[in-house]
Amino acid sequence: MELRFLVLLGCFVLCSSVDLQETTKYEDKECHGTSVGFGYSGTLRNHYESLKNRYQGCTFIHGNLEITNLDDPTIDYDLTFLSEIRYVSGYVLIGLVSELDQINFKSLEVIRGNRTYRVRGDEYSLIVALTSRYNSPHLGLQELHLPALREIVEGKVLFLQNPMLCYVNTISWDKLTKGLNTVGFNNSVHYGAKAYSNNCPPCPVECEFNGISSCWGASSSLCRLDYGLECDDSCNGVCFMKGREGCCHDFCSIGCTGPTQYDCQVCRDFKMGDQCVSHCPESTYTVSQNCIDF
Repeated sequence: MELRFLVLLGCFVLCSSVDLQETTKYEDKECHGTSVGFGYSGTLRNHYESLKNRYQGCTFIHGNLEITNLDDPTIDYDLTFLSEIRYVSGYVLIGLVSELDQINFKSLEVIRGNRTYRVRGDEYSLIVALTSRYNSPHLGLQELHLPALREIVEGKVLFLQNPMLCYVNTISWDKLTKGLNTVGFNNSVHYGAKAYSNNCPPCPVECEFNGISSCWGASSSLCRLDYGLECDDSCNGVCFMKGREGCCHDFCSIGCTGPTQYDCQVCRDFKMGDQCVSHCPESTYTVSQNCIDF
């Protein structure tokens, strides 16, 4: 009897741990971002370790994602800790990263831009700047991978002083920053001085569509895919079919399967039960984008 009890107990513990692993494997992890711009404290090594500790395993960033000051040649930088981030509620700032050839945000889908970074009177939610050391033509960031990026909700895009950076000029940023464009004029992206390199290999042939090539890098797995439909002007940048009747609800991001706040692929702000909302009720608290009852 005692032996049987121990076997059953062992099975219960093992099976429970397996179930727990399966149920928690895909749970969101909310992490808080920073608002220091290009600043940092301590040594460059401590700064790098702090970034790893802050963002390891994170899927949702509450605030801004600032990846800066990675330019110590004695450090072997590994940014795989960024690979699971899917949503940033503020802005994304990348700068002073001359020791990196590539940065890969392979899962990032939405930059919300609830908070933007102001440069000369304009508000930006994606900023890539000063990514080569001392303007060296042989050292600096060469590729920025954002293959899953579907929408930049608020704010513009800025590239400045990135003389080694390739492929960003092949991206249709106006399709990602929906609603920022006036008719016939693309004002969603600003290319400053030495914004990108003019000496890059072409995009892979697999990335060409209707005579236009668009990619995030030299690999065919980094083609920029055009996910969306051409939405009616009355839509908020996302739709599920052509025409005014095909507009997604204003609370939707990326896309939807129907016209209501229950049909969103991703919520623009928060999620209450099975519907998207602009804010969480007073009787709730937030975990990532979810409104949770007290």
